[in-house]
Amino acid sequence: MSKSFRPVDYQKPLPASEIIIKEPPSADSVAFDVVFVGAGPASLGGAIQLAKLIREENEKSGGKLGEINIGVLEKSSEIGGHILSGAVIKPGPFQELFPELKIDELPFSAPVREEKVYFLTEKKAFKIPTPPPMNNHGNYIASLCEVTRWLAKKAEELGVQVFTGFPVKGLLVQDNTVIGVRTTESGLDHDGNQMPSYQPPADVTAKVVVLGEGTRGMLSQAYLEWQGIKSPNPQIFALGVKELWQTKTPLGYVVHSMGWPLKSDEFGGSFMYPLEKNVVAIGLVVGTDYHDANLDPHYLFQKMKTHPLFREVLEGGEMLEWGAKTIPEGRWTRDYRRFGWVCGCAVFERGALFLVLWHGCCQDYICGIEEK
Repeated sequence: MSKSFRPVDYQKPLPASEIIIKEPPSADSVAFDVVFVGAGPASLGGAIQLAKLIREENEKSGGKLGEINIGVLEKSSEIGGHILSGAVIKPGPFQELFPELKIDELPFSAPVREEKVYFLTEKKAFKIPTPPPMNNHGNYIASLCEVTRWLAKKAEELGVQVFTGFPVKGLLVQDNTVIGVRTTESGLDHDGNQMPSYQPPADVTAKVVVLGEGTRGMLSQAYLEWQGIKSPNPQIFALGVKELWQTKTPLGYVVHSMGWPLKSDEFGGSFMYPLEKNVVAIGLVVGTDYHDANLDPHYLFQKMKTHPLFREVLEGGEMLEWGAKTIPEGRWTRDYRRFGWVCGCAVFERGALFLVLWHGCCQDYICGIEEK
């Protein structure tokens, strides 16, 4: 038997000197009061709540706070461009964030009317009682991409400036404080040479910088390492592989499963949600702590779709989109007091058992904004 190894032992260290930039901002830097890096649900929810609190305080105090400039930098060319998922969402945080809106005005497709949880073998599906954390009575089905776009529009209506096509490559720091970010230069060829479309990096300064760049973002990793913020437990992750399908047969209920095609010592499960009348989101989540180095979550997902439970829904249909995403498992002890903030998946706020509850990222950061 070959000697076991840990991939983490072969991971190259972060280029910290390139990410933690200890130099003054450029003369033509753009100044904000608060900048959110990443336009996911946590960042947008936080920006919206902050804008509302500022407006309320100015109304009470006669404008004592004045104008507070809030910006959101998104690397994708369009909001939601890097988000592909069906989701089951608890409406409470959205109702808290938008108390003036009725439930049918929120960006949800339909309420969860029925759900089924199965244990799978290679040929059969055994229906089991729904575990309490996965009980979705009162929750709503939604496309996370559409939810994110809707949140971005609501943020802009409140005066938040949302910029797309601006990936951030480093944090500007002074002494022991984050004072801004530096965007990535664009217009380079594969060898790093400047093309006619070249654009130099831009510096954006802010009194508060919030990192919401997703799982294992390099800015968040470098910041936590720089500040010496460590987890009391080793962090593990899962990989979610997912597709959107146009189906001939409508799916009228939410499906979760466990078991096949995973082995008994491999953690994970599947989901299948109806987004529209004949559109479903389907995916497989596999914990990355598996021992078999040959395990391929993408292959297992394709194998899973041949099961009768999924085949009868997908057969004769057409795949519209596909993608994959890493998912943090468990919750990390967070420290928001150290000169900057980290939110959403960047700070490991979810786990696969709560995969359906995307509202958690949004709600946690609303609470964080209020505490500050």
